Parts: sequence; structure tokens; C-alpha cells
Amino acid sequence: MSITEYRKTKASICFSVRTFVTFYHRSLSGQTGMSEAHDFPELVFVERGVAPLYVGGEYVTLREGQMMVYAPGTFHSRAGTFRDVMMDNCGFEGEPELPAVLYDRVITLDDTQRRTLSRIMIEGASFFRRFESVSPYKGMALCEGVRAIDVQRLKNQLELFFLDLIERETASGAVGKKKQLSEEYIVLRSYIDDNLRRRLTLEEIAGYGRISVSKLKQLFHSQCGSGVVEFITARRVETAKKLIDESSMNFTQIAEASGFGTVHYFSRVFKKQTGFSPTEYRSRRREHRS
Repeated sequence: MSITEYRKTKASICFSVRTFVTFYHRSLSGQTGMSEAHDFPELVFVERGVAPLYVGGEYVTLREGQMMVYAPGTFHSRAGTFRDVMMDNCGFEGEPELPAVLYDRVITLDDTQRRTLSRIMIEGASFFRRFESVSPYKGMALCEGVRAIDVQRLKNQLELFFLDLIERETASGAVGKKKQLSEEYIVLRSYIDDNLRRRLTLEEIAGYGRISVSKLKQLFHSQCGSGVVEFITARRVETAKKLIDESSMNFTQIAEASGFGTVHYFSRVFKKQTGFSPTEYRSRRREHRS
């Protein structure tokens, strides 16, 4: 008796999680952290609160029920004070890469997606632990007792979540779309950047744009999710970080060049925004580069 032959259809793979790098489910309060970039995508999801972020050179705000996926190589950091923010993070590698529609843009989830992602993140965070401080590695390791079947189930759940999200975002016409910044906002943002070294007032900025102060405030909240003063402070801190990283200026010179004026005021604001004094920040960056 001969073996009956069947036509077989290969199961195509639209997206598959290959490795997990980080998994966090935590409540955050406090100031900004050090900017970083890495060679893997990272999903961030706000379950509660408001998270001001600096992502790829832009200021964005993640609110409750919103998520973002940092593309590999995208620099990101907090851009203001976190007040009782419940945030989930998952660093991973996939095959093939996620479509560009999901990278570096704010995505608002519906109630079902929010519950699904929250459940995945809580379970995933319980599977992993940080490496000990003496370890040469960053990232996380599996907790003792976590089974291979547990990790595969987690992987499959995250894949299904992403497949549903890809389908929704593609169907909604979001492919290739990014938030459109108004010309008015771009002009005023450039004016601020060009004049960071000196004292700026809301009246001056509004006058340059020929708008009222109240319109100025509304414009910045709608375009970048922060107040004008907060935006200026964040820009000055980012300028100071760049000068610390790339120049041989002393802190008095950096304070003046970034618009803080006195080194005492610069140190106080920098510490408040980053969690590190300028000296500590420079030391950590040198350690990181070495």
C-alpha cells in the first residue's frame, strides 16, 4: 500500500518573539533618568498616570492606556517628573522586525488591549530578575522555577497582542503617519532653541509668534504634551547633557552655555531632572564609554 501524498501549506510567520531582554512592571515617581539607546525594540506602556518622555529628539507624553515601541537605536529618557506612574517595559527581539507603523509613535489602546497587555506585563515581570550588580551583563535572567512552557506561553501571548495591533494600525491607515507638528509650533520651538543661552519669558516667545500667552500654552500642551517652561527646562538639560558628553567645558561654562546662568542653579535643576549631579553624570558617562 502506497503512502497518500497531501499538498502542504507552510505556515508563514508575520512576527515572532525571538528573545526577551527586559521585563518590568513598576510604580515610578521622581525625576528624569539618563538617556539611553540599545539595539533592540522596547515596548513601554502606561497603566496609570502621565509619563513625559524624550524620544528620538522629540518630547512626547504617554498617558494612561497608551503605549510606544522604541525602535532599535532610538535615544529615549524621561523628560520631566513622574508622579505615581505605573509603567510597564519589555525589551525584546523579534523575527522579522516589527513594521515601522509601530515604532516611535504614541498608540492608544482600547479597553481589551489594555487588559491584555497589562496581564502579559504583570506575568512577564514575575518571570525575570535583574542580574546581580557584580554581573558584567545588563538586562535580566529567568527566575528559578520558571518553566520553558511558561516562557513559550508568554512569548505566544505577546506575539498575538502584536499581531492584533499590527492589523488594527494597518487597517486604520496609520501606516507611515506621524503626528504632524504645526508650522507655528516648529517656528516657536526653533526660536527657543536659538535663544536658550539667555533668559526667556512667555511674553517674549508669544510676541515672537504673534499669539497670546494663553494660546502659546495651549499650543505646547497640544504639540508636545508639556508646558512651555517645562519644555525650556528640558531643552536646557538636554543641551547640558550634550555639552558634558561632547565638550571639555567646565560646569560653569556649561551652565552659561545652556542658559542656566549660575552653576549653583544649573546643578540644582540638573540633579532634580536627571537624578544625578553634573559631576556624577559625567563620571557615569565616562564609565559607560569605557
